[in-house]
Amino acid sequence: VERVAQRELRTGDDLAIAHELGTTEDRVTSMLANLQASGVVSRIGATIVPGRLGAATLAALSVPNTRIDAVANMVSAYPEVNHNYQREHSYNLWFVVTAPTRSRVVDVLKAIERRAQCGTVLDLPMVTPFHVDLGFDLEGRAEARSGAVAERQRYVCTWHEARVLAALQDGLAVTARPYADLAAQAASTEDAVIDAIEHFVARRVIGRFGVIVSHHAVGFRANAMAVWDVPDEEVAAAGERLARERGVSLCYRRERAPSVWPYNLYCMLHGKS
Repeated sequence: VERVAQRELRTGDDLAIAHELGTTEDRVTSMLANLQASGVVSRIGATIVPGRLGAATLAALSVPNTRIDAVANMVSAYPEVNHNYQREHSYNLWFVVTAPTRSRVVDVLKAIERRAQCGTVLDLPMVTPFHVDLGFDLEGRAEARSGAVAERQRYVCTWHEARVLAALQDGLAVTARPYADLAAQAASTEDAVIDAIEHFVARRVIGRFGVIVSHHAVGFRANAMAVWDVPDEEVAAAGERLARERGVSLCYRRERAPSVWPYNLYCMLHGKS
């Protein structure tokens, strides 16, 4: 069910998945609920294309090993922090801050810097996404990569669209009528919610809609972030080439931190070993 459900779920139709698997709708719903309860499925819903809504940045701190747990817990407590990792480097705590505005991102970074007392926080906003789609092929099939640059223009939501996105951020409920449940949260109707999501997909506000699988739970436990200092006039071509590599799961250009962090091209690689 993971393999089938990981594909596009444009209408949340467990019956269509059931037909493909040769089972019943109730059985699919039960399996999805069990996968979510066990942590294999983190949620069922949308991933937003970077840069289309709000503001975000990758940030890093150099934290003494004796304080890493305390500082990491402090950072993770901010609702604007949605990823937080310890990595093997002198800059050993890396986290992503996402907020409605750039000014709020900066305010959070300043607060973390003040409380952590670990020197300056690196603030590394994304400039260009080349490949940002953390979807793992569970069947080992070849994957075509275009290396195309993603949409970067900001999308301005209507009041109704903002309500739908707010209700959607924690994912769909595993029920027979998930969009009816979502509509109740958004003070809308089932048809209007489905129309809004289809509009987001068509406008590339939502880049992927479906089952979000925990990559650790399905065996992708090894990873590396690699960074390069590429001349500015060459970074776009280099990023597009790098994004086409099948082993690369994320690839983007970020701003440098002058005199501290000269790197402007990043990629993530994930594997089972």
